Amino acid sequence: MAEHHVRQIRNGLFGFFDGEESELFPLPSNERSKRMIAGFGGRSTVRDLVKKSIAGDDIRWATELATWLVRSEEGDSEDRALLATCLRTIAQRTPAANIRNWCLLRAMSLEGTIDTSRMYRHGFHRHQVLTSPVASSVHILRVLLDPDLAEGIDLHIAFAFTDRETTGLHIRHSIACPTDGENADATIHCTLETWADILITKVQLSEAIQDGTLTITGNAQSVISALGVFEVSSLQQ
Repeated sequence: MAEHHVRQIRNGLFGFFDGEESELFPLPSNERSKRMIAGFGGRSTVRDLVKKSIAGDDIRWATELATWLVRSEEGDSEDRALLATCLRTIAQRTPAANIRNWCLLRAMSLEGTIDTSRMYRHGFHRHQVLTSPVASSVHILRVLLDPDLAEGIDLHIAFAFTDRETTGLHIRHSIACPTDGENADATIHCTLETWADILITKVQLSEAIQDGTLTITGNAQSVISALGVFEVSSLQQ
């Protein structure tokens, strides 16, 4: 699969922009798909084109068309089945194991025979939380922040773990900035073990507060609301 390797090498050397003007500021995938479908005459027309392309062995074009259907907000089971057919065809023909495995897994996901949702969210491991630097298990939350939920929040939270150093996060301007916890507005007190159990969703934040294994000094409700902006189910109310 020389074309894939060439793209990887070029992107590594020069970045994603390949000189195609439309790639400078592309539309979101679902919006672009919606407009392309409308431009081609509607969903029925695009579906027919996908089927004709598959029948005519034009799998590249069929895959692109079917991707529009699936990525648009109106995508349904028929659209997913068409794209799955394209991907299975690619998997049957490619000599590359990585591409074959990905296409088959994606096809199964589209068909609903396998649940791949866990592959699209971050997961914590208790051992890693307990053995890594303390700040790591707090500062990593910055990449799990939902900026829409964090809008309007300005709160500096310190995390004081028993017999460990203190660290912190300052949620402001819809980002979470790593800090050392100095001069925080509020402080979370717990053991690192309790924090690990919360991150792996073994224990809910509300449960830890209720049983006293986690306490908050400062405005507790503000802290609870602020932690809810992170895509960790145990932190959300």
